[in-house]
Amino acid sequence: CGVPEEKADGLGSRLRRRHGEPVPDPESPASEPLVEVRDPDDEIVLASAIAAGAEVLITGDKDLLDVAGQVESLRIMTPRTFWEKVR
Repeated sequence: CGVPEEKADGLGSRLRRRHGEPVPDPESPASEPLVEVRDPDDEIVLASAIAAGAEVLITGDKDLLDVAGQVESLRIMTPRTFWEKVR
């Protein structure tokens, strides 16, 4: 069963309006994540999302999903979980 086109369009539009893609500064102390992530390449992703004040980080990355419960200010979830919450 697929996503109804009108729901997908509406959700896509809302996400585009609220989407933020911060450009991290590796020299900034905010670039250090608050929790340890298994993959060092994911640290900047997590730190950037936190520094940008993101409410949700939608990812399929297992290393980021594994720390989901450790970051109070950020909900980390799969695209499927996100869809289930907003539909």
